[in-house]
Amino acid sequence: MSRWQRLAFRAKQFDPRTIAGLWAWWDASDGATITTDSGVAAWADKSGNGRTASQSVVNNRPTRTATINGRSVLTFNGTSHSLDFTGAARTVETMFAVCQMRDAAADAANQSRYGTILGAASTSRGLLLRNQYANDNVLYDAAFNGFTIGANRVVRSIAWSGSNGDVPLAVYSLVRNGTSGMEGFINRTSLGTATTSESQTLDRIGRSAASTSFWIGEIAEILIYSRAVNAAERVAITNWMMRRWAVPDRAYTLQ
Repeated sequence: MSRWQRLAFRAKQFDPRTIAGLWAWWDASDGATITTDSGVAAWADKSGNGRTASQSVVNNRPTRTATINGRSVLTFNGTSHSLDFTGAARTVETMFAVCQMRDAAADAANQSRYGTILGAASTSRGLLLRNQYANDNVLYDAAFNGFTIGANRVVRSIAWSGSNGDVPLAVYSLVRNGTSGMEGFINRTSLGTATTSESQTLDRIGRSAASTSFWIGEIAEILIYSRAVNAAERVAITNWMMRRWAVPDRAYTLQ
């Protein structure tokens, strides 16, 4: 068995449901969870908890027409596409997302704009990314409660060799642990911590309450746990997602 076959086998064998506390799991590669590729009205949850994300407005539905590593993904247009689900107010949770914003060459007009992976209808906060083409880097941004860096917000500028300012395909994650604070990651690299313990209700995929925060690009997979996973669990989940989506294992420079 070749190295790539071994990696593929390991990726196939892992199941995120074996990690305690899985609250929701959206996997765009699973056609059984999607209504219609040309306009996704509903994206079913694979956790067993029935947390389907949906969009009732036809023109606001993402599409399932692109692929990453041979697997289907959802594409969001950056202006109207989003999905809603019934959230839960929490101070302790963990979220993972495999995604990629549009390449700078394809969408240079959107430089320095925010895109929301997971957001809340009631606020502009959540798990955000920002493409900064002019500065040739990416801004990871997870804001809860207010916008004071280190107090209730993890913000980190990221660069890497060969970057053209786009937001790279990666596993973006955030572990929130109540009064112990929260920590953000790109793949296995820590992006810093903050101390917030605010209760937040994430209930949207692809946007928050801000009209300028629509996601533009692809979202492949999202996991939400209703607990703070430990370091070993986080690495195991991240490694699995990286393998199945062929996420580049880059060296990132934190600024």
